Amino acid sequence: MTTDFKRGQDFAYAGQILNNGEAMDFTGWGIAAQLRTALTRTLVQDLAVEFADAATGLVSLSASAAQSSVWPLELLVMDIRLQSPAGQVTLSNTEAINVVERVTHA
Repeated sequence: MTTDFKRGQDFAYAGQILNNGEAMDFTGWGIAAQLRTALTRTLVQDLAVEFADAATGLVSLSASAAQSSVWPLELLVMDIRLQSPAGQVTLSNTEAINVVERVTHA
């Protein structure tokens, strides 16, 4: 599924990471997320990411309006990288974001 996003606004994405459909405790895990172009996988931005509630796998990703104002007008993709305290790396499903131009420039 692709979501339209208007360039130049605050970006906020929140959700729960599940393990085989079940909530999991991610306390002590590392987390990172990047936004890249869909076609060439060029890095657009390292997103701010944190656990809103590590015990239930709730995560929050964000970028400011100033940061998103320079995102390219094209299809972008992102995923979330998780690393366990033991070093095991797990990646979320890939999400697609279609960046479109805003209309209002007030």
